[in-house]
Amino acid sequence: MELPFRPRDILLLAVVFSSMAAGICCPRVFAFLQPYPLACLMVLFFMSFLSIRLEEVWEALRRASLPLLSFVALKMLLLPLVLYGLFLFFMPDYALSALLLTAVSTGVVAPFMSNLVGGNSARVLVVTVLTSILVPFSLPAVVEIVLAASVDLSFLSMLRVLALAIFVPIAAVQALRRVAPGLLEAANRRAFPVNLVMFACITLGVFSKYADIFYNDPALIVEALAVDMVLAAVYAVAGILLPSCSPT
Repeated sequence: MELPFRPRDILLLAVVFSSMAAGICCPRVFAFLQPYPLACLMVLFFMSFLSIRLEEVWEALRRASLPLLSFVALKMLLLPLVLYGLFLFFMPDYALSALLLTAVSTGVVAPFMSNLVGGNSARVLVVTVLTSILVPFSLPAVVEIVLAASVDLSFLSMLRVLALAIFVPIAAVQALRRVAPGLLEAANRRAFPVNLVMFACITLGVFSKYADIFYNDPALIVEALAVDMVLAAVYAVAGILLPSCSPT
């Protein structure tokens, strides 16, 4: 009988939760990591892209362009509006939070998670890039639809973050694949421990920065955790039901 969790999964969960606890309990100790989440994300994306060839990405886009675009539309337009309406009825205090969290771009750690569970990482990468490019346009439109208020997002600022977090690692992998393929193979064999360190650094930096909230308003943390679990379940069901997320 196959176990529901592999040793790697358990180790990843242990690193993430222990890093959260350390960041909350010792915020001053790990405060030096607060400026570096973006740099760590760049390393994570670089390591995730080692096992993905650019040809696979183009092929995924060519073979499944319509399902992928359908998924992007669902994720960034339809699902945020539906969840906003539901939360407005059941939990109005969290309606805007649910809208914003749902309408933002797919996280750059998604390809790593896809590699970890044996998913179609090329498609995940395409979705990550597409949603990151579109979010400066789609998010203000969605907010204006539901709130009749304009949101000023700097396209150039978001494009800079996108370039640093996604395009720079992709370009670096492509360049090294041409000039030093052996180096990439060696890095790929050590990808998991490097990724664990990056996850720990990101978690420590973020949770040390906002540790005061855990002490000053623990009830808010419990409420937000419950909302996150509900949203995670909805996202999982939506992803499973949509054909663009299938592994083939």
